[in-house]
Amino acid sequence: MSALMDFDDSSMPFRERIMAVEKRLMELPQVEIPIEHHFGAGIYARTMVAPKGTVLTGKIYKVPQMIILSHGEITVRSEAFNGRVRGPHIYASPAGAKRFGYCHTDVVWTCLTSVNATDVESAEKEIYAETYEELDHILYGDTILAVEV
Repeated sequence: MSALMDFDDSSMPFRERIMAVEKRLMELPQVEIPIEHHFGAGIYARTMVAPKGTVLTGKIYKVPQMIILSHGEITVRSEAFNGRVRGPHIYASPAGAKRFGYCHTDVVWTCLTSVNATDVESAEKEIYAETYEELDHILYGDTILAVEV
């Protein structure tokens, strides 16, 4: 839980914070979280069951998703959504999302994405970016965004 408090107290940009937390988490003993995969009608559903006390981060999504918290209570941080939620709860998450969370209880979390793929490996290539740089290239191409400060 201290990782969440450190995360909220930092003045670093979100992307830097979540990558720093993920790096710290990778140094700790890991918990195996089972994932169920389902395909149908152009939809890929990934459901995880995470135990109480788990701190986790997700992948960087290239595409929008629908999130269904069907059971449990979790505090979630992302660029688009911050808060403590209790299932059942459904929300839309935009392309570019990478989430950080703390499970206050056992959690059942499903992420739904529209895909052309019919197998897990192809679906993951279709929906995940490996880095924020890859994501920015996908979302913005070679356009350079500049603002005057």
